[in-house]
Amino acid sequence: MFSTLHTNDAASATTRLLDMGVEPFLVASSVEAILAQRLIRMLCKHCKQAYKPEPIEIPPDYPYKDEPMYKAVGCRECRNSGFQGRKGIFELLVVDDEIRELILERASAGKIKNKALERGLVLLRDDGWNKVRKGLTTIDEVVKATKG
Repeated sequence: MFSTLHTNDAASATTRLLDMGVEPFLVASSVEAILAQRLIRMLCKHCKQAYKPEPIEIPPDYPYKDEPMYKAVGCRECRNSGFQGRKGIFELLVVDDEIRELILERASAGKIKNKALERGLVLLRDDGWNKVRKGLTTIDEVVKATKG
């Protein structure tokens, strides 16, 4: 079954379900994975422009410091917005045995997130940074979508 649940990240979905009164054993036994997603605008491929950002423009957690970035310019193809279309950024938390144990213990979203990171979780923001690095979007778009 697929369902929508409003949370800030994938790990918070487990605690939200528990807060709603769902028993931990039901969450642990029935949830296989949780996908957090946000939409971000994509740069127009016809007019995006490479530039070297000022250090102040780069968030502290942005991992690619010395690479060119792209900015929105605007042209006829994008109706002078600099953007054309949207894509998702994603965070997929797979519920394995260790995560199930944490759910049964009513562990905090932070503990669940940390365990998932150990197991290879890619955060929304990191997926966004990868799209910035590929020249698909801007830092501002990722920051707005991930509230950071």
